[in-house]
Amino acid sequence: MKSIIEKDQKNKHSDHLLRLQSVMREKGDELHAGKLSELLDKLGSDELYVAICGHFSAGKSSFINALCGKDYLPSGPIPASANIVTIRGGEGSAKVTHHRDRAGGIKWVSVPFEHLHKYCLNGTDIASVELNVPAPLLREHRLVLLDTPGIDSTDERHQEATSSALHLADIVIYVVDYNHVESEINLSFAKKMRELGKPLYLLVNQIDKHR
Repeated sequence: MKSIIEKDQKNKHSDHLLRLQSVMREKGDELHAGKLSELLDKLGSDELYVAICGHFSAGKSSFINALCGKDYLPSGPIPASANIVTIRGGEGSAKVTHHRDRAGGIKWVSVPFEHLHKYCLNGTDIASVELNVPAPLLREHRLVLLDTPGIDSTDERHQEATSSALHLADIVIYVVDYNHVESEINLSFAKKMRELGKPLYLLVNQIDKHR
């Protein structure tokens, strides 16, 4: 009985989103119509989306690599992911999507894992990177991890990418250096998550520096 009710609720949500999407396309708002397409895809997937946010070099990519059990994402003292990187449990594949061209088209290509780092670092040409990795944690719990650019970026595309991740996120994990927990930008981000109704978990990193 519960599954029937849940299915009926999903169908109602889906119908509502489709109507909204139709109105947006009539008004020429393809940006938000595209975001609704993402929500519709998510609605049918039964996956839990977890956005990993924080400053550049706060340790987001290192944290995700630890969850996956392997260093799939570039990490280090320089800013790492420059675009949204989506990580799911799977057999092992990578796909990159380029920004829209002047004609409004979108190009995506499959890439080998050994070339992945340069795409993760290219926020100018690449809009997003999607990984399917053999990580038991992701497979067993149907988790989708969203690695986002640093929230302190001044690049408008980075800010737009992070907003897109929050648009899909069921949970937000905010990675912060132990020495900057109460900074103004962190408090502002926490306030924004509260306003959006997003469950927020604070992950204090690099505590070994204090010790």
